[in-house]
Amino acid sequence: MPYEKTVGLYVQDNEKYDQYRKFMGPILAKHNGEFVYDCHVSDMLKPHNTRINRLFLLRFPSNTDKEKFFTDPEYQVVRDTYFTAAVAEIHCLSETGL
Repeated sequence: MPYEKTVGLYVQDNEKYDQYRKFMGPILAKHNGEFVYDCHVSDMLKPHNTRINRLFLLRFPSNTDKEKFFTDPEYQVVRDTYFTAAVAEIHCLSETGL
């Protein structure tokens, strides 16, 4: 069963986030993952106590593929190096296919 995850982020450092995306892309592809949607959010009409300026939908063929991606040691290095410094808030908006 396909796995999808919709996430809202508040990116505070666009340069570091761009580096994160550059280096995580091949790792995502290695685990059969893809960005279905990837959006810059310019205007939040109802923020619900959150800040979001980036929204995306990730898709994997299965939950197993998703788990392999997020636990991949190479991905962990990229995440720790770039994502952690670039992103101030992470909001999981939905997950399907668990």
